[in-house]
Amino acid sequence: MQLELFNPMETVHVASGTYIENGIEIKSNTNIVGENQDNTIINGEGPTNSIFIIDFEVKFTLENLTFMDTTASAIENNGILTLINAVNWY
Repeated sequence: MQLELFNPMETVHVASGTYIENGIEIKSNTNIVGENQDNTIINGEGPTNSIFIIDFEVKFTLENLTFMDTTASAIENNGILTLINAVNWY
């Protein structure tokens, strides 16, 4: 999956729930904000995949999210990453 948004700094709001995702390519400046850190969970479903892959020089913010079932790093960061209330469970 590739997440490429058209506004200069798009914000995506994610409702509480568990989402099975991995390999999401971030190619433009983006904020992803979960409803609640305890109840907004992204499951990478496997030990070999990062959930997010951030392109070079892209500004990316993750807020109020929990990551689980991922590699040691849920995020492959080649850009500028900001984490706010984000937890990685292995």
